[in-house]
Amino acid sequence: MLYFDHCASTPPYEEVIQTMMEVMKSQYANPSSIHRAGANANKLIERSRALIKEQLQTTNGRWIFTSGGTESNNLAIKGIARQYRSRG
Repeated sequence: MLYFDHCASTPPYEEVIQTMMEVMKSQYANPSSIHRAGANANKLIERSRALIKEQLQTTNGRWIFTSGGTESNNLAIKGIARQYRSRG
């Protein structure tokens, strides 16, 4: 099992902090916008998703990004409930 929430208190690696600071300074556009800055932000997100898939050694499937553990748990519970709704 991979647990990504870590009680919302895991300190990030220094490399992560530095990368995030660089991105927040230069790639702050809305990734859904059609202008160049938005398109660049979207490309950065897509590259990040590809790197995550690579690190987790997955090639396909549906990815859902959530804000944290509670939202993830609720999504999983609702999905299971819908799947078994016909059973009562």
